[in-house]
Formats: sequence, structure tokens, C-alpha cells
Amino acid sequence: MNFARCSRTAFVVSFVVFGLASASESGTASMIHERIARLESAWTPGSGEEETSYYQGATKIANDLSSIDEGDANREGLALLRSVLAKSSANKEFREADIAVGSSDLESIQSLTRFLLNHDAVPAALQSDKAVTLAAVLGVIRGEVKPNYVEKRVYENVMPPVGEGILIAGMDPDSIADPAAREKYKIAIRENERINLENRRQSMLQILEREFATPVVAYLVRIVARGGDDPEKVRAAISRARLTPQELRQILNP
Repeated sequence: MNFARCSRTAFVVSFVVFGLASASESGTASMIHERIARLESAWTPGSGEEETSYYQGATKIANDLSSIDEGDANREGLALLRSVLAKSSANKEFREADIAVGSSDLESIQSLTRFLLNHDAVPAALQSDKAVTLAAVLGVIRGEVKPNYVEKRVYENVMPPVGEGILIAGMDPDSIADPAAREKYKIAIRENERINLENRRQSMLQILEREFATPVVAYLVRIVARGGDDPEKVRAAISRARLTPQELRQILNP
């Protein structure tokens, strides 16, 4: 087998399917649009590896949005961010796939939101949609973040439950003969992985809230004051942003 050829083929496939692109592919709005379409068609829910590839592709596209017209970039970025928010594991029941996904969905949200906040040449018809989407970002972050979260202890290797035979931390659960002890050990390993994931996500969520709370609220203040193209839609979305009373007064009574 020609491994060099296979590796190159896999490299090209990942670029095409998951939104990655060469410099020549990132230069026009139509190319960005096509990359997003390919990314969406490749979405495979339930597979941690495939979900991670989707979020990594979304992050790469976010980093390339600055290569196109700012109005088009806002349009494509908003559409992709809404899709990422809908797919994100934030505020959802824990799944085994989440271990592999880690915080890659949050990294996509960060990259796309950062771009949209830093590039404000949005067409008038998209102002309300942008305000609604940014409000949703803040709501997602605040829905999962745990104020004053204290990182929990995790283990590099989990110790199996007390039982017969040689027991070593990190050993293969299937090498434990007793079915009850084996299952108990598997549960302990999964719980350790879940806690590790929670630690990572809470750390990332705190970073996102510190980065985005003030600029998102400022954007909402500006759009509400301006009236926008659909003020009622914006006001309805504000309730989903999990705003503090002070932020709400700031937006509605500037």
C-alpha cells in the first residue's frame, strides 16, 4: 500500500469535507458559502470524532471570513454561528460523544462571535438577525456556565474497586473477572472523564463570558436604540440572553 498517497488523500478529503481550505479557496463569498454547505452536509451527530471535525471546520471558516466582503462575511458568519449554536452540546444532557468533542464547539462559537463583533459593516436587513444571534450566544454561555465554579479533582488513571486479583490504576476493565466490579470500574472511568470535561468546559465558558458579555450588551443597546429592521424580534430575543437586571436596564433604558 502506498501510505504517502493515502495520507495525502486523507488530507485532501479533510480539507474538502470539513471546511478547511487553501488560501486560494478562502478568497470569495461563493467559496465560503460552498465550504459551509459541504461542512453542513458532512455533519454526523453522535460521532465524537465527526462532530469535532465539524467544529474545527467551522473555526477555520471563521478565521477566513475576513478574506471576503464584510457584508457577505457577516451573512455567512451569522448563518454558520446559528448552526453551531443549534448543534452545540452546551446545555444538553451528557453524551459519550461529548468526551471527544471536548470544548471544540465552544471554540467555534468564540471564533465566529469574535469575528461578528469586530466586523460591524452588516447590511441593514441583517441587523436584527445579528442582534438575535449574539443574544443567543450570551444565553448559551450563561446557560451552561456555573458561577464561582471550583475545578474538581480528576485522575490520570482511575483506581479499580477493591476486589480479587492484581488491581492497578488505569488497568483495562475487561481484565477484571468479576462482572459487577468490572461494571463499577467502567462507571468510575466514565465519571472521571465527565468531570474532566466539565472542568475544561467551565474554564472555557468563563473565558467566553468575560470576553463577550460587555460587547454583546453594547451591541444590543445600539440596535435597540437604533430601532433596527425588526425591533420586536430583537426585544423578544433579549429574554433569551440571560441578562442581569443592570444589563436589561442598560439596553431598554439607555
